[in-house]
Amino acid sequence: MEGAGSGLRYGAEGAEVHLTRENLPNSAFWTKQADAPFICTEPRHGTAAAVERGDGIEARPSTVVLGPGATGRYGFKAELG
Repeated sequence: MEGAGSGLRYGAEGAEVHLTRENLPNSAFWTKQADAPFICTEPRHGTAAAVERGDGIEARPSTVVLGPGATGRYGFKAELG
């Protein structure tokens, strides 16, 4: 499964944010309440469980399970302008 790309740029009312991900094919955007003055972003390698795939974390789309002693490299950068 492939993600939508490696970055996102959003601008409004003279402000801009540019988010760049490395080896993180998914992002979740959320806010605690509808009128909150902020939005949260969570870069992810994996998503919620898919009904047809089961509940195990290893069955979730885009999930990487690192075995004992294995390593992974992931990056996230946020630039405000």
